[in-house]
Amino acid sequence: MRLKELRTEKNLSQGQLARMGGVSQAYISDLEANRANPTITVAIKLANALGVSLMELIGDPNEYVRKAGEKNNTSAG
Repeated sequence: MRLKELRTEKNLSQGQLARMGGVSQAYISDLEANRANPTITVAIKLANALGVSLMELIGDPNEYVRKAGEKNNTSAG
């Protein structure tokens, strides 16, 4: 997810984005650190708050699959 990248591009603090998205600043921090995954509802709220599409926020799902495959291939050898 591109949350931190998009948030910093918009010059927003975690607290500002949290208020705009109806979540806590701690939750934004957890999302940016990959300690949590948003529900689809929260992801949509955050995308709207950032003025981007849901796909722009979460990125290409195939990218995650490809990276996971590359990670598995490098750890196997």
